[in-house]
Amino acid sequence: LSPDLPEATMGQSLSAWRKRGGAPGDPETDASMVTVQMAGGTPAVSPRSPRSPRSPRNASGAATNPLSVIPAKITSQVYTEENPPQDWCDVAFLIPHEALRHEMDAMLKAVQALDPDTSAKDLWKAKNFCDWYANSFYVNVHTHHHTEETIYFPWVKSRCSEEDYPEKTTEDHETLVAELDTIKNVVDMISSGNVPEAEVQGGVSGAIALLKEKIPAFVEHMSAHLKEEETLFPPILRKHFTFEEEERTVNRILKEGGLTQARLFLPPIILAM
Repeated sequence: LSPDLPEATMGQSLSAWRKRGGAPGDPETDASMVTVQMAGGTPAVSPRSPRSPRSPRNASGAATNPLSVIPAKITSQVYTEENPPQDWCDVAFLIPHEALRHEMDAMLKAVQALDPDTSAKDLWKAKNFCDWYANSFYVNVHTHHHTEETIYFPWVKSRCSEEDYPEKTTEDHETLVAELDTIKNVVDMISSGNVPEAEVQGGVSGAIALLKEKIPAFVEHMSAHLKEEETLFPPILRKHFTFEEEERTVNRILKEGGLTQARLFLPPIILAM
């Protein structure tokens, strides 16, 4: 991460992750290169000029990798050794998506460990999980989708033709938000200890069993959605926008979220790096 992180503002910190160095000999971009660290500090994405085109393929047809990417450390289903992330257009979606995938992986492990038949004295484990879901994960995913719909996607649409724009991503958001809200309702019932029989049979035990059913399904659908965005949007960014324009849009998102959202979403981003 940026060595000046403690003194940096939130926007400056994110900029430090996305921009470092520059095209050799280019005074205008010497300090504006993409740098992302993932998986315990292992460099996953390192300097590359924001104005550079996609990297050339080698003799075997595989993409050369000027970003020094280690795909095994990235949870994305899109990027592999044969198709590593190449530039800021790829990294733009990897930064929030890697954080969300790491959170979903932790969520799956946690909910799998919950026992519907747990005793009352061990119910604190389920309640702690519910508190994290309601006050962290739920808020982060809702906010991520909201800023995409109100800031990022309208910005993309400003230059992308209607026929080229992947409208299905917005439709997916509606489905995913409905699933999030369904899980939130179950989580709230477990937290309060009030589980109406008309909504969930079996009381708190039935609600925990329902979580163990609903959360894996949500993670599967959300993972497919993130994969689709990482596939469809980078070519659009590459064709219509510059790094500097995208950075201004990201800074708008950071400003709207403020310190409250930074407190919730920066920790998962850092842990994914």
